[in-house]
Amino acid sequence: MAARVVDLEIIERDGERWFRFRWEGTSGDWGFALRALKANVPPEAREFDEEAKLWSVVDVFEDELGEIFPNFAGSLDAIQSQMNLFEEAAT
Repeated sequence: MAARVVDLEIIERDGERWFRFRWEGTSGDWGFALRALKANVPPEAREFDEEAKLWSVVDVFEDELGEIFPNFAGSLDAIQSQMNLFEEAAT
C-alpha cells in the first residue's frame, strides 16, 4: 500500500497553478511520501500549511506527484473533469 492523495484542489497563485492536497496512509507510507516529496520537489516549489494540514506543490511537478501517490493521476483527472463541466455550464 502507498500513501494516497485526498482533498486535491487546483489553485492559482502568483500567476502559477498549484496543486493543494492532503495525503493519508500508514505511518510508513506517510514517511515514504514525505521523503519522496522532499527529494523530488525543491523547497521553493512546495509548502506545507501546518494549521490546515495541506501541502501545495507547483503543477510542473505533476509527474513526480504521480510517482509518489498512485492515485494522483486519477484524482487530478476527476478534478479537471469537474472544472470542465463548470466551465461548459457557464457558457
